[in-house]
Amino acid sequence: MKTKTSKSQGRLLARTAIPQSVRLINRHVLLQLIRLRQPISRAQLSVATGMVRSNISSIVDELIADRLVTERSAVPSGRGRVPLLLELNDNGYPLFAVNLRSAHTTVALAGLSGDVRDRLSMESPSDPREFVAVIKEAMRVLAGRNGIRIKQVRNVGVSVPGLADSSGGEVLALPFFPEYSRYPLAREIERATGIATAIENDCNLAAMALLWHGESTVDSLSNFVLVDAGDVGLGAGIMLNRELYRGHNKRFAAELGHMVIDLNGPPCSCGRRGCLELYATDQATWQRFTGATTFDIGEFQALVEAAEAGDAPAIQAFRQTEEYLAIALGNIACSLNPKVVILSGQITRVPGSVKRIQAHLSGSVFKPEVRAAPLKSDELFLRGAICLASEQLFRRPSLVTYG
Repeated sequence: MKTKTSKSQGRLLARTAIPQSVRLINRHVLLQLIRLRQPISRAQLSVATGMVRSNISSIVDELIADRLVTERSAVPSGRGRVPLLLELNDNGYPLFAVNLRSAHTTVALAGLSGDVRDRLSMESPSDPREFVAVIKEAMRVLAGRNGIRIKQVRNVGVSVPGLADSSGGEVLALPFFPEYSRYPLAREIERATGIATAIENDCNLAAMALLWHGESTVDSLSNFVLVDAGDVGLGAGIMLNRELYRGHNKRFAAELGHMVIDLNGPPCSCGRRGCLELYATDQATWQRFTGATTFDIGEFQALVEAAEAGDAPAIQAFRQTEEYLAIALGNIACSLNPKVVILSGQITRVPGSVKRIQAHLSGSVFKPEVRAAPLKSDELFLRGAICLASEQLFRRPSLVTYG
């Protein structure tokens, strides 16, 4: 696409709104509307956008030619012409999503709608080279049993529970698998499969999934923070004006778990002392409750289930963790002023936990609304990886680039 550009002090590149860039923006708007309101007719798109029918038809025909959108006849409901309805073409744009966890990895096949069509789970290898081989084989199996050739798959999105350079496709740090650190994971998956691959931090992707999940509802959110209290780590994803904030160099942001809350606290894997994740994760809850130095995930799950069943001592075991999380959410409110903080993780299964965290914030002016995530963390991470695989297609065009 040719555009006119201006340069100021070598730092700012601005594209002027020539016809090609206007068309690009209109294409983005129509594709998003089709995604959010499908099935929808061309006439309804015209009413929703104010665009003339001829312009809409021209762009829609282009989307159909690109196999992004399909058109079908509506069910007749009486007299008059039966309208043609537009929908995303799931079969025309297959995607793979990968969710890497410490114990297991899930590979899913999806389409533009974001719905998982099929999935496989396997034990996570500690060697990144073995991981690439395992992922390649899982993709081959999924493609084969769904009648798809690998070369038909457009993109792969990978969710990583650690620091990731999303622009360079490199894992920066993965505490439970140190061999992954500094490994060019996206490049190696792309080399092995021939499919364009992107990686991103899991909590960033969870926030992205929540944005997509809520876009078709009345209560669509533009500014929120997702906080995930995991087994041994605590992370966050920041959504500002419907855009994921990745930091100035797209290497990390919202590493809430490494916010120091005790200068004299125990050492953290990041090299500092007294980080929040030492106090507000499932492991921290378990160690306070049992006095054990190790973390037994199976027994912790039993503790959560006991709390869900109303066992008072089990519910009490989470009270101090709730207080630490309230401190963190108050700090988030103080610095970012989001409309909502969405909390995910096992602690949200404990009866009354979200309400108690909200109550801890009531005495301050920094008190965002706190909600429990609508999906389990692993599902959010996987759906976020699907969003990542199609992000380039649905990303809002930018006319200004800062160096």
